[in-house]
Amino acid sequence: MESRPSMKAYDTPALPQALAQFLLSFILFRLFDLILSSRYIPLGFKRTYIVPIPKPKDTHAEPMTCNDFRGIPITLFSVFLCVLPVFGE
Repeated sequence: MESRPSMKAYDTPALPQALAQFLLSFILFRLFDLILSSRYIPLGFKRTYIVPIPKPKDTHAEPMTCNDFRGIPITLFSVFLCVLPVFGE
C-alpha cells in the first residue's frame, strides 16, 4: 500500500491568478457599491496613514535623518476614489 504525502497548510495549491483577481474585484465592487448606496463612509476610510518616502540623495555615506524623507498621506478613501473609475467601465 502506497503512503500519500501529508498535506500541510502551506502545501495547498494556490488559487489561479485569474480567479483570485475576479474574487478580489467582486468583493471590492460589492464593498464600494454598499458605500455608495448607503451614502456612509466608514471610519476606517477617513484615517490617514503617513508613508515615509526617501528623498533622492546623491550620497548614501551619511546617515539618514527625518529630513531625508517626505511623508505621503494615504487614506482608504483616496484609494477608493482611484479605483472607482475602473469599476465604472
